[in-house]
Amino acid sequence: MIHKSGLSRLYPRPRISPIIAEQVLNRWWTTNCSLRELAAEFGVSHTTVHRLVQARA
Repeated sequence: MIHKSGLSRLYPRPRISPIIAEQVLNRWWTTNCSLRELAAEFGVSHTTVHRLVQARA
C-alpha cells in the first residue's frame, strides 16, 4: 500500500486519493492498458498516472 505521506511528497498537485492511486497501479500491473487509457478510466491526468508508475518502479 502507498502511504499518504509518500503521496504528498511525490506529487503535491493534483491531490489524488491513496485508494484511487492503488487502484490505478493494480490495474496497470494486471493489464496491458496504456497510461492514457488508465488516466481516462480513473478520471485523472496522464501525468498523474505516469508519476504513480514511476514512483512505484
